[in-house]
Amino acid sequence: MAEMLLCTEGKRVQSFFSCCILLCCIFGRVPRPVLSLVQEHQQQPRALFVANAPPTPPQAPVPVTAPAPAPVLTLSEKVVNALRAAGHYGAISGVLEGLTNIDQVIQPGTTFFAPDDVVSAGLPYNSSGDMMQLLSYHTANQSYTFQDLLGLKVGDRIATVSPGISILVESVGQNDYQLDNAILVNPDLYTNNSVAVHGINAIFFTQFYNTATLGPVPAPPATTGVAPAAAASSPKSSSSTTPTAKSHKATPNAAGGLTRASYSSASGACIATVQLLIAVLMLLFPL
Repeated sequence: MAEMLLCTEGKRVQSFFSCCILLCCIFGRVPRPVLSLVQEHQQQPRALFVANAPPTPPQAPVPVTAPAPAPVLTLSEKVVNALRAAGHYGAISGVLEGLTNIDQVIQPGTTFFAPDDVVSAGLPYNSSGDMMQLLSYHTANQSYTFQDLLGLKVGDRIATVSPGISILVESVGQNDYQLDNAILVNPDLYTNNSVAVHGINAIFFTQFYNTATLGPVPAPPATTGVAPAAAASSPKSSSSTTPTAKSHKATPNAAGGLTRASYSSASGACIATVQLLIAVLMLLFPL
């Protein structure tokens, strides 16, 4: 029904506009009554169409997708990421990442001195206990930025999280800052209000710089002429192992004769005596 009405009304409007165009051609302008009728007919189809048109279904609101929240990193994860970003601390960052108790090493209020990849081959990877102990020797119990470290003096000691163990300040130069036996090569790898991380080029020789706590540094084993098996099977007294001065006196061997060294000494003495005798004879009986 609505479509039929629209079709009829459209024809009427078309005829009406044709008449208007004809009148405009005759009079040269649109008469005012005609202009009013045109405006009225322009409004009537719209009202009819709007009245008979089916209601427009309401549009569902477009859901707004909120951006995904950034992942919240732990303190240890931030430190590991900073070490990896430095480029040559992959070994120590892998060690820290693999620890189940990493929060005991990287914790607020500490400073971690990270050995670089060149020296990390000496880390005890096969023992988690030794690794944790070694890492504790490289962790100060206070946060020191590089500016804080420059404020220390040579001979000062930095306490670590390991009781009784400290790190000795050997040099405080801007470009050659040394702690124990290691040079600070990458200061301030990571810093925030509670943690600082610095890169070093050596593993701290903690036992050497803490002899009062850890005991003396073990000396290399002495080289002796006795084979280990023989030494173990026939222990000797301390007096027999003490080296004595060599003697040129001929000593009998197990068979009752003289040893080769004794014969050599005796031969040398005889030759010297003969030479002395010849010299005396030449003085007494000159040619």
